[in-house]
Amino acid sequence: MAPKCWATPEQATFLKEKLPDYFASQKQDKKNFSVFWARLKQEWEERFPTTEGLFPGCKYEDLSPDDQATVSAAKKSKHDQLQTWFRWRATPKARTVEKNSSTLNDLTDANRSRLPHRSEIYAKLFEDKIQPILHAKFEGQQFQRGGRLALRNKIIRELWNEESDGEVKSAVEGHLAALIAKRVEIGQATDAETRTPEQYAQ
Repeated sequence: MAPKCWATPEQATFLKEKLPDYFASQKQDKKNFSVFWARLKQEWEERFPTTEGLFPGCKYEDLSPDDQATVSAAKKSKHDQLQTWFRWRATPKARTVEKNSSTLNDLTDANRSRLPHRSEIYAKLFEDKIQPILHAKFEGQQFQRGGRLALRNKIIRELWNEESDGEVKSAVEGHLAALIAKRVEIGQATDAETRTPEQYAQ
């Protein structure tokens, strides 16, 4: 079981947005994450400065040597915590995000008028898990036009709602955050879509 998340909602959203970059770095060089970690630490400090958190209103250079040592120790502890957060998500289930990332291209296609639901992302990322269940449900059934697709969507929604694996949930949330960020970047996002993933309706 992954450790209880220590991050605030804003921090958790920030971290989830970085998951695709983490998996990309993992694919490129499993033994060397130095570029990813350096960029992550820099962006974290810019967004959530340690000095401000410990000594509000003070600059690091104005602190006493003892207080500076406290800040340095806190940064080291936080950086270790950040690495643990990502490594807990580097399981085979979480790596499914990277393995199937190419199949998510259609989810940000310019022709789409809306974000995909979480259940749609879930179906893309964890196809190997879902397909056997669908096959079992479909076996021996005859469908009218559109009936098979309707049943498929219904089953996937139910599977997502019943999903209890935290790592699976995190993978889906990470991709949803990345999709929102991409749509904002290319000017596709609506006001509703700029809400956080936690606020986005299933």
